Amino acid sequence: MKRGKVILSYAGQYHVFAHGSTYVLRPRGVIKFKAKDVVAGDEVLFDEKTLTIEKILPRTNFIRRPRVSNIEQMIIVSSSVEPELSPHLIYKTLTYALMHEVKPVVVISKIDKLKNHDELLAFQKQLAKINLPVLLYSAKTKEGLEKIEDLLKNKVSLLIGQTGVGKSSLINLLDPNFNRTIGEYSKALGRGKHQTKDVYFLKYKEGFVVDSPGFSSLELKIYKEDLAQFFPGFEQAIGKCFFRDCQHLNEKDCEVKKLIKQNIIAKEAYLIYQKLHDELQYKWRRFEK
Repeated sequence: MKRGKVILSYAGQYHVFAHGSTYVLRPRGVIKFKAKDVVAGDEVLFDEKTLTIEKILPRTNFIRRPRVSNIEQMIIVSSSVEPELSPHLIYKTLTYALMHEVKPVVVISKIDKLKNHDELLAFQKQLAKINLPVLLYSAKTKEGLEKIEDLLKNKVSLLIGQTGVGKSSLINLLDPNFNRTIGEYSKALGRGKHQTKDVYFLKYKEGFVVDSPGFSSLELKIYKEDLAQFFPGFEQAIGKCFFRDCQHLNEKDCEVKKLIKQNIIAKEAYLIYQKLHDELQYKWRRFEK
Protein backbone atom coordinates (compact mmCIF):
# COMPACT_ATOMS: atom_id res chain seq x y z
CA MET A 1 0.00 0.00 0.00
CA LYS A 2 1.01 3.58 -0.62
CA ARG A 3 0.89 6.48 1.78
CA GLY A 4 -0.44 9.88 0.73
CA LYS A 5 -2.15 13.07 1.84
CA VAL A 6 -5.78 13.95 1.09
CA ILE A 7 -5.58 17.30 -0.71
CA LEU A 8 -9.25 17.62 -1.72
CA SER A 9 -12.54 16.03 -0.70
CA TYR A 10 -15.22 16.42 -3.37
CA ALA A 11 -18.47 14.57 -4.19
CA GLY A 12 -17.54 11.42 -2.28
CA GLN A 13 -14.12 11.21 -3.89
CA TYR A 14 -10.76 12.01 -2.34
CA HIS A 15 -7.83 13.45 -4.24
CA VAL A 16 -4.67 12.09 -2.62
CA PHE A 17 -1.13 13.32 -3.29
CA ALA A 18 1.63 10.70 -3.09
CA HIS A 19 5.17 10.63 -4.50
CA GLY A 20 4.58 13.51 -6.91
CA SER A 21 1.29 12.17 -8.32
CA THR A 22 -2.39 12.71 -7.51
CA TYR A 23 -4.82 9.79 -7.20
CA VAL A 24 -8.62 10.00 -7.14
CA LEU A 25 -9.77 7.49 -4.52
CA ARG A 26 -12.86 6.21 -2.77
CA PRO A 27 -13.05 4.86 0.79
CA ARG A 28 -13.35 1.12 1.32
CA GLY A 29 -14.84 -1.17 3.99
CA VAL A 30 -15.33 0.38 7.41
CA ILE A 31 -13.91 3.67 6.16
CA LYS A 32 -16.67 3.80 3.53
CA PHE A 33 -19.32 3.95 6.25
CA LYS A 34 -17.33 6.65 8.00
CA ALA A 35 -16.54 8.61 4.85
CA LYS A 36 -17.40 11.89 6.56
CA ASP A 37 -14.48 11.19 8.90
CA VAL A 38 -12.01 11.55 6.03
CA VAL A 39 -10.98 15.21 5.72
CA ALA A 40 -8.51 17.19 3.66
CA GLY A 41 -5.10 16.96 5.29
CA ASP A 42 -5.48 13.35 6.42
CA GLU A 43 -2.55 11.01 5.88
CA VAL A 44 -3.91 7.75 4.46
CA LEU A 45 -2.82 4.34 3.24
CA PHE A 46 -4.36 3.34 -0.10
CA ASP A 47 -4.37 0.52 -2.63
CA GLU A 48 -2.99 1.77 -5.94
CA LYS A 49 -4.70 -1.02 -7.91
CA THR A 50 -8.23 -0.70 -6.51
CA LEU A 51 -7.89 3.07 -5.92
CA THR A 52 -9.37 2.73 -2.44
CA ILE A 53 -8.45 4.26 0.91
CA GLU A 54 -7.66 1.45 3.33
CA LYS A 55 -6.66 3.32 6.47
CA ILE A 56 -6.61 6.82 7.98
CA LEU A 57 -3.40 7.42 9.94
CA PRO A 58 -3.40 9.24 13.32
CA ARG A 59 -3.74 13.03 13.11
CA THR A 60 -1.59 15.63 14.83
CA ASN A 61 -4.65 17.92 15.05
CA PHE A 62 -8.14 18.46 13.66
CA ILE A 63 -9.95 21.73 12.95
CA ARG A 64 -13.72 21.74 12.52
CA ARG A 65 -14.04 24.94 10.49
CA PRO A 66 -12.78 24.55 7.90
CA ARG A 67 -12.65 20.75 8.24
CA VAL A 68 -8.92 20.02 7.97
CA SER A 69 -6.26 18.04 9.78
CA ASN A 70 -2.49 17.95 10.31
CA ILE A 71 -1.99 21.72 10.09
CA GLU A 72 1.36 23.16 11.23
CA GLN A 73 0.55 26.87 11.12
CA MET A 74 -2.50 29.05 10.63
CA ILE A 75 -1.99 32.12 8.46
CA ILE A 76 -4.67 34.57 9.57
CA VAL A 77 -5.22 36.85 6.58
CA SER A 78 -6.87 40.18 7.28
CA SER A 79 -7.05 43.34 5.20
CA SER A 80 -6.26 46.92 6.11
CA VAL A 81 -9.25 48.11 4.04
CA GLU A 82 -12.17 46.56 2.13
CA PRO A 83 -13.02 44.94 4.52
CA GLU A 84 -11.70 47.24 7.22
CA LEU A 85 -9.10 45.97 9.68
CA SER A 86 -10.81 44.29 12.64
CA PRO A 87 -8.54 43.75 15.68
CA HIS A 88 -11.52 42.07 17.39
CA LEU A 89 -11.78 39.42 14.66
CA ILE A 90 -8.00 38.96 14.52
CA TYR A 91 -7.78 38.33 18.27
CA LYS A 92 -10.75 35.99 18.01
CA THR A 93 -9.08 34.03 15.20
CA LEU A 94 -5.79 33.95 17.11
CA THR A 95 -7.70 32.43 20.02
CA TYR A 96 -9.23 29.92 17.58
CA ALA A 97 -5.75 28.87 16.39
CA LEU A 98 -4.41 28.50 19.94
CA MET A 99 -7.49 26.43 20.90
CA HIS A 100 -6.35 23.92 18.26
CA GLU A 101 -2.67 24.11 19.28
CA VAL A 102 -1.69 25.53 15.90
CA LYS A 103 0.94 28.25 15.54
CA PRO A 104 -0.74 31.48 14.33
CA VAL A 105 0.75 34.17 12.08
CA VAL A 106 -1.12 37.33 11.05
CA VAL A 107 -0.84 38.65 7.49
CA ILE A 108 -2.44 42.02 6.72
CA SER A 109 -3.11 42.67 3.04
CA LYS A 110 -3.94 45.67 0.82
CA ILE A 111 -1.51 47.97 2.63
CA ASP A 112 -1.02 49.91 -0.63
CA LYS A 113 -4.62 51.17 -0.27
CA LEU A 114 -4.03 52.55 3.22
CA LYS A 115 -3.26 56.28 3.42
CA ASN A 116 -2.25 56.37 7.09
CA HIS A 117 -0.24 53.44 8.47
CA ASP A 118 0.05 54.67 12.08
CA GLU A 119 -2.83 52.59 13.45
CA LEU A 120 -1.66 49.50 11.57
CA LEU A 121 1.93 49.81 12.81
CA ALA A 122 0.68 50.32 16.38
CA PHE A 123 -1.34 47.09 16.08
CA GLN A 124 1.72 45.28 14.71
CA LYS A 125 3.79 46.41 17.73
CA GLN A 126 0.96 45.40 20.06
CA LEU A 127 1.10 41.79 18.88
CA ALA A 128 4.91 41.79 18.73
CA LYS A 129 4.96 42.36 22.52
CA ILE A 130 3.29 38.98 23.00
CA ASN A 131 5.53 37.28 20.40
CA LEU A 132 2.95 37.08 17.63
CA PRO A 133 4.32 38.06 14.20
CA VAL A 134 2.35 40.37 11.90
CA LEU A 135 3.42 40.55 8.25
CA LEU A 136 2.29 43.49 6.10
CA TYR A 137 1.68 42.72 2.45
CA SER A 138 0.45 44.19 -0.85
CA ALA A 139 -0.64 42.11 -3.84
CA LYS A 140 -0.24 45.18 -6.05
CA THR A 141 3.35 46.13 -5.13
CA LYS A 142 4.36 42.67 -3.82
CA GLU A 143 5.71 44.30 -0.67
CA GLY A 144 6.11 41.67 2.04
CA LEU A 145 5.66 38.74 -0.37
CA GLU A 146 9.19 37.40 0.08
CA LYS A 147 8.76 37.17 3.86
CA ILE A 148 5.52 35.24 3.38
CA GLU A 149 7.21 32.86 0.93
CA ASP A 150 9.96 32.14 3.48
CA LEU A 151 7.33 31.58 6.17
CA LEU A 152 5.56 28.93 4.08
CA LYS A 153 8.62 26.82 3.19
CA ASN A 154 8.48 23.21 4.43
CA LYS A 155 5.22 23.84 6.32
CA VAL A 156 1.57 22.85 6.03
CA SER A 157 -0.07 26.27 6.27
CA LEU A 158 -3.80 26.94 6.46
CA LEU A 159 -4.89 30.33 5.13
CA ILE A 160 -7.97 31.52 6.97
CA GLY A 161 -9.88 34.79 7.03
CA GLN A 162 -12.94 36.78 6.08
CA THR A 163 -14.32 36.65 2.56
CA GLY A 164 -12.63 39.28 0.42
CA VAL A 165 -9.39 39.79 2.37
CA GLY A 166 -7.25 38.48 -0.50
CA LYS A 167 -6.37 34.86 0.35
CA SER A 168 -6.75 33.63 -3.24
CA SER A 169 -4.85 36.64 -4.63
CA LEU A 170 -1.95 35.82 -2.32
CA ILE A 171 -1.99 32.15 -3.31
CA ASN A 172 -1.89 33.05 -7.02
CA LEU A 173 1.11 35.31 -6.40
CA LEU A 174 2.94 32.43 -4.73
CA ASP A 175 2.46 30.39 -7.90
CA PRO A 176 0.34 31.57 -10.89
CA ASN A 177 -0.25 27.91 -11.80
CA PHE A 178 -2.48 27.59 -8.74
CA ASN A 179 -5.02 29.70 -10.66
CA ARG A 180 -7.43 30.22 -7.75
CA THR A 181 -10.62 32.16 -8.54
CA ILE A 182 -10.51 35.68 -7.12
CA GLY A 183 -13.65 37.37 -5.84
CA GLU A 184 -14.43 41.06 -5.66
CA TYR A 185 -15.16 43.14 -2.58
CA SER A 186 -18.72 44.48 -2.50
CA LYS A 187 -18.95 47.99 -1.03
CA ALA A 188 -22.74 47.66 -0.96
CA LEU A 189 -22.57 44.49 1.16
CA GLY A 190 -19.51 45.59 3.11
CA ARG A 191 -17.83 42.23 2.53
CA GLY A 192 -16.33 40.02 -0.14
CA LYS A 193 -18.17 37.53 -2.31
CA HIS A 194 -17.54 33.81 -1.73
CA GLN A 195 -15.38 32.20 -4.43
CA THR A 196 -13.50 29.35 -2.75
CA LYS A 197 -15.97 26.55 -2.03
CA ASP A 198 -13.74 23.72 -0.85
CA VAL A 199 -10.60 23.23 1.19
CA TYR A 200 -7.69 22.59 -1.19
CA PHE A 201 -4.11 21.60 -0.28
CA LEU A 202 -1.68 23.05 -2.84
CA LYS A 203 1.87 21.68 -3.01
CA TYR A 204 4.34 24.50 -2.32
CA LYS A 205 8.07 24.51 -1.49
CA GLU A 206 8.25 21.11 0.23
CA GLY A 207 5.03 21.84 2.11
CA PHE A 208 1.40 22.70 1.40
CA VAL A 209 -0.54 25.96 1.22
CA VAL A 210 -4.17 25.33 2.14
CA ASP A 211 -6.84 27.50 0.52
CA SER A 212 -10.12 27.59 2.42
CA PRO A 213 -13.54 29.26 2.06
CA GLY A 214 -13.80 32.72 3.58
CA PHE A 215 -16.17 33.37 6.45
CA SER A 216 -18.39 36.25 7.55
CA SER A 217 -18.35 35.20 11.21
CA LEU A 218 -16.37 32.86 13.44
CA GLU A 219 -17.66 31.01 16.49
CA LEU A 220 -15.52 29.90 19.43
CA LYS A 221 -16.97 26.64 20.73
CA ILE A 222 -15.65 26.88 24.28
CA TYR A 223 -17.04 27.85 27.67
CA LYS A 224 -16.34 31.37 28.90
CA GLU A 225 -14.30 29.90 31.78
CA ASP A 226 -11.82 28.48 29.25
CA LEU A 227 -11.32 31.65 27.20
CA ALA A 228 -8.41 32.96 29.30
CA GLN A 229 -6.52 29.73 28.67
CA PHE A 230 -6.35 30.43 24.93
CA PHE A 231 -6.54 34.22 24.59
CA PRO A 232 -3.23 35.47 23.12
CA GLY A 233 -0.84 36.89 25.69
CA PHE A 234 -2.73 35.60 28.71
CA GLU A 235 -0.55 32.47 28.94
CA GLN A 236 1.98 34.68 30.74
CA ALA A 237 -0.44 34.89 33.68
CA ILE A 238 -1.07 31.16 34.12
CA GLY A 239 -0.51 30.13 37.73
CA LYS A 240 0.34 33.67 38.87
CA CYS A 241 -3.08 35.05 39.83
CA PHE A 242 -4.35 34.97 43.44
CA PHE A 243 -7.28 32.76 42.36
CA ARG A 244 -6.51 29.57 40.41
CA ASP A 245 -9.70 30.00 38.34
CA CYS A 246 -9.20 33.75 37.81
CA GLN A 247 -11.20 35.06 34.83
CA HIS A 248 -9.18 38.30 34.80
CA LEU A 249 -12.27 40.45 35.26
CA ASN A 250 -12.86 41.78 38.78
CA GLU A 251 -10.77 39.39 40.89
CA LYS A 252 -8.08 40.68 43.26
CA ASP A 253 -4.35 40.28 42.58
CA CYS A 254 -4.91 39.45 38.90
CA GLU A 255 -1.68 38.92 36.96
CA VAL A 256 -3.25 40.03 33.67
CA LYS A 257 -4.11 43.41 35.21
CA LYS A 258 -0.46 43.73 36.26
CA LEU A 259 0.72 42.91 32.72
CA ILE A 260 -1.59 45.61 31.36
CA LYS A 261 -0.10 48.18 33.76
CA GLN A 262 3.37 47.11 32.59
CA ASN A 263 2.22 47.70 28.98
CA ILE A 264 2.98 44.08 28.06
CA ILE A 265 -0.67 43.28 27.27
CA ALA A 266 -2.44 46.14 25.48
CA LYS A 267 -5.55 47.72 26.99
CA GLU A 268 -7.23 47.35 23.59
CA ALA A 269 -6.59 43.59 23.69
CA TYR A 270 -8.07 43.36 27.16
CA LEU A 271 -11.25 45.13 26.02
CA ILE A 272 -11.56 42.57 23.23
CA TYR A 273 -11.13 39.78 25.79
CA GLN A 274 -13.99 41.25 27.84
CA LYS A 275 -16.24 41.40 24.76
CA LEU A 276 -15.44 37.80 23.81
CA HIS A 277 -16.10 36.71 27.39
CA ASP A 278 -19.51 38.44 27.23
CA GLU A 279 -20.26 36.79 23.87
CA LEU A 280 -19.54 33.33 25.27
CA GLN A 281 -21.57 34.03 28.40
CA TYR A 282 -24.55 35.08 26.28
CA LYS A 283 -24.17 32.09 23.95
CA TRP A 284 -24.27 29.47 26.70
CA ARG A 285 -27.15 31.18 28.47
CA ARG A 286 -29.08 31.08 25.21
CA PHE A 287 -28.33 27.38 24.63
CA GLU A 288 -29.18 26.42 28.20
CA LYS A 289 -32.74 27.81 28.01
